Amino acid sequence: MTATATDLSDLSPMWRERFAFFEQHGPLNTPEALAAFKALSYDEKLVLRMNWRALFLGIVYLPMLGLWRRWLMLMVAIAVGIGAAIVLRRVEVLDVSLPWVVWVVLLAFLSVCAASTNYAYYLKRTTGEDSYNPFIGESWQRPWF
Repeated sequence: MTATATDLSDLSPMWRERFAFFEQHGPLNTPEALAAFKALSYDEKLVLRMNWRALFLGIVYLPMLGLWRRWLMLMVAIAVGIGAAIVLRRVEVLDVSLPWVVWVVLLAFLSVCAASTNYAYYLKRTTGEDSYNPFIGESWQRPWF
């Protein structure tokens, strides 16, 4: 079942603000959305661009939002990244302590999670789309703030 604009009354004001922006301008990788994004204040950009709960609680937060497919892909990517770090450490290509590598890999993937959760949740609630693609709506050329 897909949600409509009237079904979003259970959302917090912060989510409604994000959804209103995406409804009006589309994902942040379109020129129209970029222009609108640049016109926002720093605080509004921060709320729209990053999901801080997803950054710090991404491992449990995405399934709570119903974005289990994105969560699954991020967990696979984290496992592959940590596995590659372990292999590189074993063959002595990587000369860094393993805990630091694990933290860097986790931070990188949770940053991707935090940057893409808002639009992914918007798609999930408004169109029912739940993609395995963790980069949906992302454009790495856009400014962060």
